[in-house]
Amino acid sequence: MTNRNSTQQSTAIQAITFANAENPKMSSLDIAKFTGKRHDHVMRDIEKMFAELNIHAPHFWGTYKTKQGNEYGCFNLPKRETLILISGYSAKVRALIIDRWIELEKEVAQVKATRLDGKKVRKLETDAIKDLVEYAEASGSKSANMYYSNITRMTNSILGIESGQRDNLTVKQLDQVRIAETMVKMAISDGLEQSIPYKEIYKLCKDRVSSIAVLLLGDAK
Repeated sequence: MTNRNSTQQSTAIQAITFANAENPKMSSLDIAKFTGKRHDHVMRDIEKMFAELNIHAPHFWGTYKTKQGNEYGCFNLPKRETLILISGYSAKVRALIIDRWIELEKEVAQVKATRLDGKKVRKLETDAIKDLVEYAEASGSKSANMYYSNITRMTNSILGIESGQRDNLTVKQLDQVRIAETMVKMAISDGLEQSIPYKEIYKLCKDRVSSIAVLLLGDAK
């Protein structure tokens, strides 16, 4: 259950401002951090702004969890609403938040570029899986088409990516996926070249992704 009256300073909270490739937003938590105001006071300011502008507040509603696992409410504001909100704040605060938006927009551009590179690698991986499926079917497999989804789930699981979250990955996570998918492509190519059993090729994919994940995730710590 959410509680909008929590104070921003009370608990260590994950960074909330995020750079979705299409819709970057800044949370009320980050605004509270930059302004030095209590989070519930920032929430109050936002609700007042929404009322004056006749904006439907639930469209911007979000939640966050503290390290203790407690869930509370927050607002996630697009650039326009953020700049309107801070227009009444001090010049120093406005500068901090505007600088953060500039950083955020650079992150968005980087995310888009990384996603484009990732799509190219994903296409190569998918082509390799197609070859594996055809090889498995020729070897008698009745469920070879499952390799498309199984390999994706396997990669996500090893990299610690929750189902349905690929659109929300950071640049670092996107790079990790790109490298893992490259390893899958190479494993399939090597397995087919050596004519090893198709089930062993899948195992080879898993082993290589697991091995590279040790380095990738270790570097992320």
